[in-house]
Amino acid sequence: MLPSMRARYVNGAAFIILLAVWTWKLVEPNPVPAVLEQEIPSDWRYWLSKLVHVGMYAVLTVSGTVCLCRRAVIWGVISLLLLHAVATEIAQTYVPNRHGCVRDVVLDWIGIGLGLVAVRWLMPRLRHRRNEC
Repeated sequence: MLPSMRARYVNGAAFIILLAVWTWKLVEPNPVPAVLEQEIPSDWRYWLSKLVHVGMYAVLTVSGTVCLCRRAVIWGVISLLLLHAVATEIAQTYVPNRHGCVRDVVLDWIGIGLGLVAVRWLMPRLRHRRNEC
């Protein structure tokens, strides 16, 4: 049995909204509000920003693939995220106060990999619980 259409729509909408907001924040000249920047020590800002890169791509990977049963569609979502990581870093080179970084692309891809590990771990449990896919 396949996941319900409602679950697919909700998950798909969440994926699209998350991807849109994440894209906006990646290409915005000042993605972190000034108040927040003042509150976080400068030595922590770097590591937190890298952790956010990894975490967001992991969340996007899980959100984009967890309700899908066709491998071709799952690989399409993964390919989209891989290309998104590269495209947003290239776009940042044209945004004031931002610069593209290969290291961020690698971190984004690590996040995608962690998301795939999470999906691989979650899917058998979800299928067993709901008898889906």
